[in-house]
Amino acid sequence: MCGPGGRGQLKQAECRLQRHLPREVSALGVRGSGKLRRDLGRVFQPFSDAVEQRVQQEIEADVTVHMEPRAHAGESLFDWVRVLAQRRGLAIHEVAAHQFDGRLHVELHLEVDEALSLRDAHRRATELEDDIRASLGGDGREPDVTIHIEPLGRSIPTGEAMEELGGAVQRFVNGLRGSYPELLNCHEVKVRSVDRKVVVTCHCVMDGSLPITRVHDVTQALEDRVREKFPLIERITIHPEPPEEA
Repeated sequence: MCGPGGRGQLKQAECRLQRHLPREVSALGVRGSGKLRRDLGRVFQPFSDAVEQRVQQEIEADVTVHMEPRAHAGESLFDWVRVLAQRRGLAIHEVAAHQFDGRLHVELHLEVDEALSLRDAHRRATELEDDIRASLGGDGREPDVTIHIEPLGRSIPTGEAMEELGGAVQRFVNGLRGSYPELLNCHEVKVRSVDRKVVVTCHCVMDGSLPITRVHDVTQALEDRVREKFPLIERITIHPEPPEEA
């Protein structure tokens, strides 16, 4: 509460700063120890200089500006989970959530340094799980959180190696025509790196009279065979087309 009393001059200085600093500032604290110290949390970078200058105008002070990501009003559960991961410097993807038997279930993939041991990787996953449970368990029932841990790929092929991989994928898929007679040929194989993951796209020509359900089954099977043969590939997308469109 601002006004006389309390801690006197220190409290009044804090009140003046609260009135004038940007509204994004929170967790403002005052400590009397020769110089005043400010712990200013959740400040966006463009405000940091202004915050420091404003504090120094009011009173001699050491200033600590701490920035941390946060979800804004109206953002989804998925945005908030990503914010929690970012606060710990963790990379996540494929966040999913659903309700079952009145309980929230959250699933996600966590990428960790491939040099980490299982113990260290599991600790990081557990810390994130605890954060999610604590922040989403406001109704008194903690959500169930499951995290799939996977290595953050570092040995990503580039240049000539990418071209060689594309050629190997094309030869492999065309070699499967004996097992999948619906497949006429595979071409236009493209390999690229996306977020340190190897992603492949290609075109596969199939009999144009086939029902789309069968085409989907064959396409899925071919994608599974490619990932099994080339573990480095994170994702492959096959575009099916009739012969007259190839």
